Amino acid sequence: MPLFLDDLSKPEFWKSVGCGTGNHVSLTVVLPTGRHRSNQSGHLALASDGMYAAEIATAIASLARNADLDGVRVRSILDIDFAEHLQVEQEAEHGECCLAKHGNLLVLATADVNVVGEKLLTACRSAERYGVGYSVPYGHCQIIGGRGTVYTERSHPNVGVLALYENPWCEEGRRIAMFSGGIHATGTMGASRLLLGYLRSEFTGNNKYKNEVPVRILDVPRRRYKKIELLDEQQCIPQHDVRGIVDEELNIFE
Repeated sequence: MPLFLDDLSKPEFWKSVGCGTGNHVSLTVVLPTGRHRSNQSGHLALASDGMYAAEIATAIASLARNADLDGVRVRSILDIDFAEHLQVEQEAEHGECCLAKHGNLLVLATADVNVVGEKLLTACRSAERYGVGYSVPYGHCQIIGGRGTVYTERSHPNVGVLALYENPWCEEGRRIAMFSGGIHATGTMGASRLLLGYLRSEFTGNNKYKNEVPVRILDVPRRRYKKIELLDEQQCIPQHDVRGIVDEELNIFE
């Protein structure tokens, strides 16, 4: 079935993807570590990659209750633990139920630091099916727009992608996978804030140039601090600039 980002704000949609084992929506939040051997980035994961996760879960819980469900059951897990769990399930003849097979997913950060992000985009054949979003190889973090625009770290360092997929590992009913990832942490935060906006009916529509594709590409400015002094990123280990975003200034490219 086709997916539409607008559906994320509809209680009946969340009822349709509610977990079959109870009267609730099951949500697994997959957080990045940057520790998997296939990772392309030398940076470890940042606290900023998990920004808005709590607000997103709260918004989904509210929508679920409006659909006469008992809210949402949330579990947070590191990408390497999720990947290990998934691999064990694939290799074992009889194993315990895998989280991926029964619930909805929120995968945070790109394939260069989140191995589940890479597995998700690969399993969904994202580049082939959508033609918008991260291109292959996914770990190189290059984004292709609906009209062929190429977004790179050099041209758009704060760009982010919000995408919606069906959970490719689900074996019971219909479950979804929400992906929020930016070339830098700024883009990941922006994409997560956009997801929250869809849940709150603040935004509408799929991709600007491909209406059938549930992928949005955006840019967001980094926050400038006037009252406090930040440690220079060259003094950080690993060297990385961590700061908030101006979430009221999301610039949706497409």
